[in-house]
Amino acid sequence: MNSLIRRKSRVVRIGNVLVGGQEPIRIQSMLTSDTCDVPKVIEEMESLVQAGCEIIRVTVPNHKSVEALYKIREVMFNRGINIPLVADIHFNPQLAVNAAEIVEKVRINPGNYVDKKKFEIIEYTEVQYQEELQRLEEKLLPLIKQLKKYDRCLRIGTNHGSLSDRVMNRFGDTPQGMAESAMEFLRILEKHQYFETVISMKASNPIVMRAAYQEIVRKMDLEKMNYPLHLGVTEAGDGIDGRVKSALGIGSLLLDGIGDTIRVSLTEPATSEIPAARSILNGTKKLARKSLPIQVNKQSNMVSKEIEIDGIRLGGEMPFHLMGISNFVVEDLPSEPFDKVWDQKQWASEIFPNLHSCDFKNSNIGNKAVLFEIDELDLEKIIEFRKILEFKGFEPVFLAMLSLTEEEDELMGLAAGLGSLILMKMIQGLIVPTTNLNHPTVQMILSLLQAARVKTYKADFISCPSCGRTHFDLQTATAKIKMKTEHLKGVKIGIMGCVVNGPGEMADADFGYVGSGSGKINLYKGHSCVRKNIPEEKAVDYLIELIQEHGMWQDLKKLSKK
Repeated sequence: MNSLIRRKSRVVRIGNVLVGGQEPIRIQSMLTSDTCDVPKVIEEMESLVQAGCEIIRVTVPNHKSVEALYKIREVMFNRGINIPLVADIHFNPQLAVNAAEIVEKVRINPGNYVDKKKFEIIEYTEVQYQEELQRLEEKLLPLIKQLKKYDRCLRIGTNHGSLSDRVMNRFGDTPQGMAESAMEFLRILEKHQYFETVISMKASNPIVMRAAYQEIVRKMDLEKMNYPLHLGVTEAGDGIDGRVKSALGIGSLLLDGIGDTIRVSLTEPATSEIPAARSILNGTKKLARKSLPIQVNKQSNMVSKEIEIDGIRLGGEMPFHLMGISNFVVEDLPSEPFDKVWDQKQWASEIFPNLHSCDFKNSNIGNKAVLFEIDELDLEKIIEFRKILEFKGFEPVFLAMLSLTEEEDELMGLAAGLGSLILMKMIQGLIVPTTNLNHPTVQMILSLLQAARVKTYKADFISCPSCGRTHFDLQTATAKIKMKTEHLKGVKIGIMGCVVNGPGEMADADFGYVGSGSGKINLYKGHSCVRKNIPEEKAVDYLIELIQEHGMWQDLKKLSKK
């Protein structure tokens, strides 16, 4: 299997695990158990270790959970569990200082370590902004001292959903804001000679996530920094959608040489995250480039001329197209989710007479169309060939013809590779040699096109993976909400275990379902909490009522008759 070419980063030590440089890309996960329930923590931890997890994160929301860490450590020692622990801290800097004595790594969120998020609009003068940074430095100094004393690692974990109001007001809710939020902390850490740091730029939207990592690499390069990067699409969801969304974000960055450790955040048991992460790693390794892109943050400006073939218009300003081939085609019937379906016999003899399997040597294509028959996606050749055509002044339509596969690694590799090409606007359409919606390749493609925001087939769910802060059955709730609302094409619904990232991550959602306490749910419309402390057993019905009140509900029976 190929190895991934990676950007140069420094190596940091997290207990007995090295991250960065040319060390293996590490797979990690997070416990869903209540940190104070030590037997359950140990049971879940042992399952993760057996699954192949290399680093485990645990939530530390209060001083009681800090005390539980001592007991967890004792049991781990007695059972021979030798894996690095990461304490996940929000809102309370003192918890981070205390936890650093016990665990190998502390994760803090720069959006809420010192700052409070109130969604306030405040205009900062330059003097006021620098005063805020001075306040941040003063609050960070005790943690730096503790990290040095115990030789601990730190993760600066920026989340799109929890940028501070200060950063939001200057840089906006943007990848640039995410990167600058981390850079503020990095500059302070380096000023005080602390360098054992890992960076993450997580978002529930893989496009925002990808852009944020590219931006932090650009900023670090400018300031001669080379910290390792932890990759993840936060609140990715479950099933094929969660895996493909993660492959699009994580896998496409790995192909750009970005990433030293990864986590796939699924609304499933934590052990499910490990094979999902391994599939993304294995799939991207098969597509590994021979060299890194010259500029990892540069987006393609490739354009194409609009053409028409067999009644379908492709390229130019036309939307991205998904096309299928079938053994049985009935004219004039809807072919959704496909934009066009061709009969297999017609395809073989008549369709696309001016397309061919490109040998990359014939560059006299002109402004026509190029069809790539993809078995193993060759990113290098596609990008190279497009550059040749661009140099010659040609603007052809590029389409990808897929082969069918049911192999998980191949599917995740395709999601990463095709996702890269789609986001860079390198291709304008996909052709699948089937119309069977139950085939794994088709399911992957539908999830990919929705995750890449080029086509919408159903509701979009932003659901977190749960952790010790969650006090209701998140997996059951997510399944129930999806069953009742998945048909709401284009509606975005956030399903969050707690308020740490909830309101912020739901900036990208129309409605939010957020845990507020034991068995209690708050409902949101955008950033606004509109109903509080609803009993869990009634909350899904209230969510449906909220969607109806805002005119975004569609009756499933009526849709099926259309």
